Amino acid sequence: RHVWEDYKDRAYAFTHTEYGKKIYARRKETIERSFADSKELHGLRYCRMRGLAKAAEQCLLTAAVQNMKKIANILSNRDIMQSVKRCLLFLPTYTKPAGKGRVLSVI
Repeated sequence: RHVWEDYKDRAYAFTHTEYGKKIYARRKETIERSFADSKELHGLRYCRMRGLAKAAEQCLLTAAVQNMKKIANILSNRDIMQSVKRCLLFLPTYTKPAGKGRVLSVI
């Protein structure tokens, strides 16, 4: 047996627990989706150049592009949320009855 076989066995056993099954089910939504986007949207289906170093360069550039897209989406969503929060500060707040004598504050 190889030195890593014990660790491989533990990892395999973990994937058969309830928590492991739940995590593994999310894999297709996260990890596999990223590889699919690389292939479909960023031209990683085929290597454009020959050689291991140039293929690695293409993979790294593709990953960098995907990371930049994620950062841009996060920043744009944060800007949107900050704009919404600024707008909500200027809206008047009022209360309406929530039933049974309770008062619900609504913005």
